[in-house]
Amino acid sequence: MRAIEIDGEIPALDISIYLRDGGRHREALTILERIRAKNPLNDIAYYQAALNSAMMGNLAGAIPFGRRALQIQPSNIEYRSLLVRALSIAGQTGAARRLMLTSHETNPDHRRFFARISQFIDYCEAHPLQGARDTLDRLVEDGLFLEADAVRHHVLEAVTQGRPFSFARLGDGEGAWLSFNDYDEGRYDALYRAHRIEFLRDWFGTDRLIDAEGFFRFSIGLQTGFAGHDLIGIPPAVRLDQEQGFLSTRGIASSVNVFRYIEAMPGPASKRFTSNSMNLTLNDTPFYRDLIATGRPFGIITSQPGLADLLRARGVTVDHAYVVPGDSRNFSRGEGSDEPVCQYPDFLEQVDAQLGAESQAGRIWLVAAGYVGKRYIQTIRDRRGVAIDLGSLADHWARNGLP
Repeated sequence: MRAIEIDGEIPALDISIYLRDGGRHREALTILERIRAKNPLNDIAYYQAALNSAMMGNLAGAIPFGRRALQIQPSNIEYRSLLVRALSIAGQTGAARRLMLTSHETNPDHRRFFARISQFIDYCEAHPLQGARDTLDRLVEDGLFLEADAVRHHVLEAVTQGRPFSFARLGDGEGAWLSFNDYDEGRYDALYRAHRIEFLRDWFGTDRLIDAEGFFRFSIGLQTGFAGHDLIGIPPAVRLDQEQGFLSTRGIASSVNVFRYIEAMPGPASKRFTSNSMNLTLNDTPFYRDLIATGRPFGIITSQPGLADLLRARGVTVDHAYVVPGDSRNFSRGEGSDEPVCQYPDFLEQVDAQLGAESQAGRIWLVAAGYVGKRYIQTIRDRRGVAIDLGSLADHWARNGLP
């Protein structure tokens, strides 16, 4: 890489972007350095250097690159956004705010975009990402954050003892819909609204529920129920680092909200936490085979119609199976309509009513039903069953078979 010569800036930029997308940030930065040496006014090279530096966890390096890109092209909203986000996450909220004080957009879309970015500055000032890291460190130090072996023991012990048990995962989608109070909602209205719209479109293929009072009430009910789960998946350190690297307003605010929530979470002293990707990690351990080996009857809730038969072919007694609409990876369409079928509220009400109508004691449920499916996990535990938040592992099993 040291002997590289730049013949054309555009092909060289394309190569740097290819390297960036492949996680080869140092090599990308080397190429970008050569481009800047040849043309010190290449704003894209500075912008790309800022992105690569951020993805390497080097905000101190990203900020001057971002600042130089904006100096060359002061009207570029992406450059301004990148610099404001990097400064805010780095704790330099005063400098971030000053950048917004020198901007006065007239385009309505740009104004809405910068309303979100401006509130992100305030959010990072009030709730810095380091606070989430500190909470996670405390959970680890107190022995409350479990790795795979401990999770396996924790779940199987409950199954063996016949205790009700639930494992629910809280990711950035759940974090985006957490609500703390009216002041918090008002203070970050543009930020939260934009994030929630993105998740609605991913979950349901439409954002028509964004102003639906019933759905917001449903989300508050889920939030109340989270405290009753025995094992809660939360963003691990690697996810927090990843969201910082992406300078993601959605990923950072939504993940930090999960930690804000668990800091104030009531519940029994037996509650434990783990990575919210533990459902996938456990697939590389004997956990699911051990769960099947208990001989307990299983129930399954999924958008993958063939999953129950896969389990039955393995010798599992699946005496309850519900197929529900999927999300952006697995949408189903209404008959004679291009509109995606939404799990909320009709499917939710039907499935939840049937779950609640009988005791679930002695039955293990695998739930892969997205955000709405957190309600089923709640109900199963309330009815004395064992519920595992299977998530996207159901899609993996449908494609590749059981472990």
